Amino acid sequence: MQIHFIIDGYNVIHALPSGIDRGGSLESRREGLINLIKSSSLYARHRFTIVFDGAENIYGQEKMSHENLSVLFSRPPENADRLILKICSRKKDHKNLEVVSSDREHIIGRVNSMGIRTTTSQAFIQRLLRRKKTAPPFPDEKPEPSPDDVSYWNDIFEKS
Repeated sequence: MQIHFIIDGYNVIHALPSGIDRGGSLESRREGLINLIKSSSLYARHRFTIVFDGAENIYGQEKMSHENLSVLFSRPPENADRLILKICSRKKDHKNLEVVSSDREHIIGRVNSMGIRTTTSQAFIQRLLRRKKTAPPFPDEKPEPSPDDVSYWNDIFEKS
């Protein structure tokens, strides 16, 4: 069964673990999220729509598509939350739809009342990482330095 994920873009970006594309410009962070999705084995089997709050001239357009991934930008004064709700309300078949957000106040309750499944941003990220073709090392997984490395750095610090 192909699932169509509707993703609250900035909500997911802010939930990324440190060390996975949390720094840099908003554009690089958006690209990081897109790349994370595309590097997951989920990408080949499902559809993804990422919705971001929009501003004038982001990418020079309001919509981008990459095979089974679309990126949408809301048009002010509409925000991403309202656009996600609008997309959901226009879908006739909700059984293959899943909304990704941790925004309980504006999205989760309303979407659940439509009979649409939801996944928190953190759970979605973990799902992507578990199914990542090549998972990145986590920052807390630091390799032990070799004795040669220790000796080298001791020499450097002793000379300072």
